[in-house]
Amino acid sequence: KQLSTPSDPQRWRDDMRVGVLAMVRDHATVARKLSVALAEHLAASKILCLSASGTNAPMWGTYASSLEGAVLQFTPTNQESFFRAARPVSYDGPPLLLSEQQFIDWMSGRLALEDIDLFTRFVFTKDPGWSYELEWRLFFVNGQHLDQDREYERFDPDELESVIVGPRMKPDVLEKVTVWVAERYGRTKVQRLNLSHAGTYVVEDL
Repeated sequence: KQLSTPSDPQRWRDDMRVGVLAMVRDHATVARKLSVALAEHLAASKILCLSASGTNAPMWGTYASSLEGAVLQFTPTNQESFFRAARPVSYDGPPLLLSEQQFIDWMSGRLALEDIDLFTRFVFTKDPGWSYELEWRLFFVNGQHLDQDREYERFDPDELESVIVGPRMKPDVLEKVTVWVAERYGRTKVQRLNLSHAGTYVVEDL
C-alpha cells in the first residue's frame, strides 16, 4: 500500500518533531530495553570463555580453586581449528547498544538495526572492571543440545599445548593429572605456576 504524502509537509514535520525529540532525550532507556530483549533472546546461547593470560593471579583465584586447579593452554595447529574463531572482548561497556546519533538515524529511517552489529556489541563487550581477564570468547549459538545448560566441545589433542597446575594442587591430584596427560595427550607438557623472585607468577616446567 502506498503511503499518502502529507498535504502540509512542514506542519507534519513540526507535529512529529515533539515526539521524536522526546524519544531522543530518552534514548538511553530505549537502548536498555533493547539490551534486555537481546539478553532474553540469547539466554540459551552457549559461550566458551578463554583468556590470553595463563599467569593472571585473580583468574587463578577465581576460576582455578585458589591455585589448586589447573589451566589448559591451547595452541591451534591448523586453519580449521575452532579456536581461530575466538574474538577478543572489548572492555568499554556495559554496552549501550545504540548511541544517540545512531538512535536519531534509526528513528529518521537513515539507518536500519541490521546496519548496526548489535550482536557483536552485546556478546563481546564487558565492563572495564573485568579488563584484567584479557578474555576471548567463542560463540556457539545454542549448541548441539538445546536441552542441556552446558556442553563439552571436542578439540584436537595436538592443540593442548600445556596443562599448567597451580602451586597449591595436592600431590595426589598432581600425580593423577600427570598420568592422565601422559596417557591421553602425548605431546602435551605438564607445567607448574610458580611465584618468581620479583613477586609475579611464571610458568615453569616440572
